[in-house]
Amino acid sequence: MVCIVSAFVLVISQGIHSGFATQWVKSCMTTWPIAFAAVAIVAPLVKRIVGRITA
Repeated sequence: MVCIVSAFVLVISQGIHSGFATQWVKSCMTTWPIAFAAVAIVAPLVKRIVGRITA
C-alpha cells in the first residue's frame, strides 16, 4: 500500500520523469517503516474499539 500511495503522490506532484523510479524506491524505503509502526500501534486499538462496539 505504501508503494502504491508513494507512486500516486509522486505522479501527481512531479509527473513521470527520468528519475521517477529511483525517487519512488527511496520514497517507499523511507515511508514503509513509519507506516508499519503506525499500523502496529493503531491496529490493536482499532480492533479493541470495534470489538466493544460489535460485542
